[in-house]
Amino acid sequence: MPLGEVISVFAGQCGTQVSQAVWELMAVEHGVGPDGMLIDPSAESDYDKQSGNVFFMVDNKDRYVPRTTIVDTEPTVVDEIRCGLYRTMFNPRGLISGLEDMANNFARGYYGVPQTLIDTTINSIRKEVEHTDLLQAILFCHAYGGGTGGGTACRIAELLDTEFMKIPKIEVAVFPDHQKSCCVVEPYNAILCCSTLDDISTFSVLCENEALTDICTKKLGIERPAFSHLNRVVAQATSGFTATLRHEGPVTASLLQLQTNLVPFPRLRYLQLGLAPLCTADVMSHE
Repeated sequence: MPLGEVISVFAGQCGTQVSQAVWELMAVEHGVGPDGMLIDPSAESDYDKQSGNVFFMVDNKDRYVPRTTIVDTEPTVVDEIRCGLYRTMFNPRGLISGLEDMANNFARGYYGVPQTLIDTTINSIRKEVEHTDLLQAILFCHAYGGGTGGGTACRIAELLDTEFMKIPKIEVAVFPDHQKSCCVVEPYNAILCCSTLDDISTFSVLCENEALTDICTKKLGIERPAFSHLNRVVAQATSGFTATLRHEGPVTASLLQLQTNLVPFPRLRYLQLGLAPLCTADVMSHE
């Protein structure tokens, strides 16, 4: 049976956009509709309830609510969730936004973020922890090259590490690349972010926009992939490696086993995901 709950934290524009794809996929996998209600309640077994309880919380109206906090320092992307199809599924307390962005500057995101935004985010995560019976891990999703995803996410991670020191912290991070870079200081932001999180993260699963673009063009047959396509690939990868935390099986491993087998030393914690099969729907029908 699943060993405990997982709380996810999505930070920055990249993390917020990835969260939309991740929770849309999670809802489909667990049979949850856009309103948070089960699509077919009669088909749910006791095991389905336990596996869904890892990433979702069931409220007093039998609505499945994601155990998540989504934070960005500017409101545009978070407002897309507040006004989107899945708006009723999320707890409004977990959708946090500020008034201005961090201008792709790590130092501004780390030192210049309003303290009220940090306090609101930490309090939201605390409330999510209070709704768990056995917290298994905290999952971070952010971009290394951004101001909010880099600086502000590091600030939040440091505070959480102080408060929940023994809880494993897992990262799903998007690494900057030179082709889709929107700012010349992204490499500097990434270096500072890596240095800050070295002693905090249990392990990090890295993605890169250039590699994701190659997957979309060469494997999935998308001529001009947009960021929404890249986010869906990241969502599939996230769903794949968290499946071992949500389901049991003969070849699945617990979080402790993953850490023991894949992280020989604390600093050697950067992992690569493998995702297969990768092909178009037409090809899949003939496989």
